[in-house]
Amino acid sequence: MKIFYSGYKYDYGKKELGYSFEYVNFLKTFQNFKNSKVFNFPTDLINLYGEKKFNEKAKNIIDSFQFDFAFFVLFQDEFSDEFLKYLKQKPKVNSIAWMSDDHWRFDNYSKKKLKLFNYIVTTDENSVLKYKSNGFNNIILSQWGFNNYSYSNTDLNDKKKIFDISFVGQPHSNRRNIIKKLTKDGFNVYCRGNGWENGRVEFDEMIDIFQKSKINLNFSSSSTNKNFKNFIKIFLKKSGNTYRFYNLFTIFKNIKNYFKKNTRQIKGRVFEITGLGCFLISENVEYLNKYFSIDKEIVTFDNYNDLKKKINFYLTNEDIRSKVAENAKKRTLTDHTFEKRFSEIFSIIKNK
Repeated sequence: MKIFYSGYKYDYGKKELGYSFEYVNFLKTFQNFKNSKVFNFPTDLINLYGEKKFNEKAKNIIDSFQFDFAFFVLFQDEFSDEFLKYLKQKPKVNSIAWMSDDHWRFDNYSKKKLKLFNYIVTTDENSVLKYKSNGFNNIILSQWGFNNYSYSNTDLNDKKKIFDISFVGQPHSNRRNIIKKLTKDGFNVYCRGNGWENGRVEFDEMIDIFQKSKINLNFSSSSTNKNFKNFIKIFLKKSGNTYRFYNLFTIFKNIKNYFKKNTRQIKGRVFEITGLGCFLISENVEYLNKYFSIDKEIVTFDNYNDLKKKINFYLTNEDIRSKVAENAKKRTLTDHTFEKRFSEIFSIIKNK
């Protein structure tokens, strides 16, 4: 099996932000697939080549090898419609787009891309009908997962729990307010990520924090920040190192999306933390109970008072906490690895 893969190597294509989630999880999983060869064409290269040359090089690669699958983790409009249409018509090559944020990006992004690919993978169960109602039936429902090849599985018994509560991620939506409330109520919460006082964290250090925390927090709100930077993105499109204005129709769609109510979505962090055998309390979200048994494998909260109550309970009940974490690890490694996810995706396509 030969796979053409393209996703960002670094978060948002910026080296200073460290490796992207898709690089650590998607690419590293593909590279460990048995009997497969992966050609990695990092999306970051658009910053080096510019949009035109970037697409030309991608086309040359596609024409030079006989790929079985071309797998894209899309962010913006790095690949031209012309290239994607050409690829879609290539015999024996199945083009696949993994859409990460259909919960809030379907109307102003995914909807515009759906006819450019042979198959689209969504993590949002509610978007499946949206695709079909727009005439696209090759939609595959999947979910985030755990890459057992990239994450260290050191013995947790060797990890002293030095953090009562930790959170790794950005302080958007309601996150900062919740952390402030917890701190005010006397809880010690260690936060890392862009926007927090202690700043971003390297990959290995992130794993270490998970493993040294009695309680790991996860929030489910989407990252639709209403700030000046994102307001500008309503009007301007970045392509490589240049910017240009969207057309009026797209600007209208972007405005509608910008003022849309924040939504909740299942996050990849859920599978990262549980796959490592660490205890998780996650903000509740629709369909999460399809992947984990609530209270037996992970713990969820619906509001601040619920979170506070559960933190108090699990901080003082180490045995229960450890058992829940152990159950979650078994479930994740059995059902929720990225290797299993991608194998299922490829199997569905092959059997079409």
